Amino acid sequence: MNTIISVNQLKKSFDEKQVVKEISFAIEKGEILCLLGPNGAGKSTTINMLCGILGYDGGDMRYQGKNIKDCLNQFKRNLGVVPQDLAIYEDLSAEQNVLFFASLYGLKGRVLEEKVNKALDFSGLLERKKDKAKTFSGGMKRRLNIACAIAHEPELLIMDEPTVGIDPQSRNHILSSIKKLSQQGMTILYTTHYMEEVEEISTWILIMDSGIIMANQILSIVINIFAILGGLLFPMDGYGPLVRGLSYLSPAKWLANTSFSMIYDHNFSWFYPTVLGLILATLVVFIICAKTFRKEDCIC
Repeated sequence: MNTIISVNQLKKSFDEKQVVKEISFAIEKGEILCLLGPNGAGKSTTINMLCGILGYDGGDMRYQGKNIKDCLNQFKRNLGVVPQDLAIYEDLSAEQNVLFFASLYGLKGRVLEEKVNKALDFSGLLERKKDKAKTFSGGMKRRLNIACAIAHEPELLIMDEPTVGIDPQSRNHILSSIKKLSQQGMTILYTTHYMEEVEEISTWILIMDSGIIMANQILSIVINIFAILGGLLFPMDGYGPLVRGLSYLSPAKWLANTSFSMIYDHNFSWFYPTVLGLILATLVVFIICAKTFRKEDCIC
């Protein structure tokens, strides 16, 4: 596959506290990677470093195999960002907002006009393009925020919780739009706390906690590991919102009444030793059974 972004041993500290701890991951072309984790996990810091807003203390980030520092202008021209906080001008019309942001990427004349109309149409706002943003509902403002980010047709789109506080209809429109963008070849890094969104749109998920990556896998594998291990090994009350959400995703819905607080207690040191222990225990049982099995015990 064509790797758009690769992050290698990236780390970042504020004062004496390390908030991102030598993380590594890659994003492939056309992929929708959902970045999950509790508040304070390091998600926003990672995104800000990827966007060039924050520097980093170690490691490197690459865009199509090139160090981003060496091709920063090229990378930014192919990057679109939908921030969690609305980045639109309330007193400008929808069209004027998109024109302004698209022009920052060097678009001019007829090309600019065509791409602005295309972005507004894609966001379902073309008929309201002359209306000021302050007259829009919360969901429409979110869609305008997205139109501003995609008008220049970026190769990589970073979306930071773009559906916060909006109605279900607007959310469904945004999720459908994201899947269409992916089908058109756009690569998307998406953060959210809504587990049903992850189930609907993700092709890959990345779970962070306390500055480290706890899972980097396709959704079905992750939810089955968390659900089965959490349910069998740690059935207890009081679980975190992320793992509560994972427990409700199919095919883990049958474990929905089981809590998984040990998976979400900001201390994952048990996880990998536990998995290894289960594998070794299975092998030991298999070897013992094999050695004690006698041919005459076989019923033929």
